Amino acid sequence: MNYILKFKKYLIVAIMFILFITGLILIYFTNIKNYKPVYAASETLEKKDNKDENNESEKNKEEDKIEEFFVDIKGEVNNPGVYLVNENNIVNDVINLASGLTKNANTKCINLSMKVSPQMVIYVYSNTETRQIVNNFKTQTSSVCNNLNNDAYTNLNEANKSNNVTTNNTNSSAQETKALININTADINQLMTLSGIGESKAKEIIKYREENGGFKNIEELKNVSGIGDATFEKLKDSITI
Repeated sequence: MNYILKFKKYLIVAIMFILFITGLILIYFTNIKNYKPVYAASETLEKKDNKDENNESEKNKEEDKIEEFFVDIKGEVNNPGVYLVNENNIVNDVINLASGLTKNANTKCINLSMKVSPQMVIYVYSNTETRQIVNNFKTQTSSVCNNLNNDAYTNLNEANKSNNVTTNNTNSSAQETKALININTADINQLMTLSGIGESKAKEIIKYREENGGFKNIEELKNVSGIGDATFEKLKDSITI
């Protein structure tokens, strides 16, 4: 009994020390259980930022996407055909894709700054066709040109149709005039139907009228290289202006 009393003080101290250590151990494991590493949170934020950047990038790509389509260019260009363009292109861009205009092209009736549209048909008129349309409609060039490119073929056909209606309503003498070849508008094949006119002379006629703005009278035909008085006498009753 004396032995227990002697060591009682040391026993109490030992018990308190054990309880203190036990408490520290419990606190340590409780904190470990609830601990969330800082690096894990950082990785989560980084992944979120990357995801937001990817979404923003995809959104920008969709917004920046430009529509592409084909257009058809015909008439007086060096390489007529179908070309792939986009919604930001204008008529002049398509002409450049077609290797530019020919020497016989007339751009008075073309809005070169017009934006192209899907399946658009661009028709570049020649000097002869432009004069023909203006003459047939008997109006100012600007009035005709306002609507020419809305439908190139329709307008050209309407011009010819208008000319046919006028001809059909004339008398017999006018019908005889209809058979005359207009040296200001006839193409090479029509000119070659004239007496004494072959391919080379037909080309010279077309070249002369383009360089001089057309014939003012039929006698001016004698100014064309290769056409003298004899040839003119043979065909003067078959031509008109």
